[in-house]
Amino acid sequence: MLRSWPIALLCFTIVPADIAAQYHATHPVAVLAGYSVAVGQSASGRGLQLGGRVILPATAWLGVRFDVGYMYFAGGTYIIDYVDGSSATQQASLKVLSASASVTVLDPPSVKRRISWIAGLGLYHVNDSQDGSRYTSPGWNAGMCIPISKSVSLDLRYHGLIRPTGTQGFVPISLGVRL
Repeated sequence: MLRSWPIALLCFTIVPADIAAQYHATHPVAVLAGYSVAVGQSASGRGLQLGGRVILPATAWLGVRFDVGYMYFAGGTYIIDYVDGSSATQQASLKVLSASASVTVLDPPSVKRRISWIAGLGLYHVNDSQDGSRYTSPGWNAGMCIPISKSVSLDLRYHGLIRPTGTQGFVPISLGVRL
């Protein structure tokens, strides 16, 4: 068991560095942080988004992107009425964990700062404190990644959940910092 640690160390250091060297223009391994808006959840409003991503190149203009994310929305306060006649107030919150796989299409290689267009599918685990629901739902995402510098990019995306009870979506706007 201890003999495999050098291999694990190589995989966790050389492989991401190799991917970054091959695909540096789009910031392949990055940490994301930003602002998010819940669409279809009027009580949730605006929130914060944290996440990470890895982009694996397939060709000079096509790649596969894997994202994980966490969004937190603090809504207003609401009143809980108990059966015994008492009541309490509680802060509404919406928490979303996501994991997605997407296809990225880059602008032509002749462009110095290449915008990547993103479209994919994912799973979203939602915890809504106001209605007491927790569920996992499939969803889709689409957007773009705009490089700002060699180590910073701007992600603009829409995440839509596929639910029988109606449309719910999230619009995160985040800065990505390459690792």
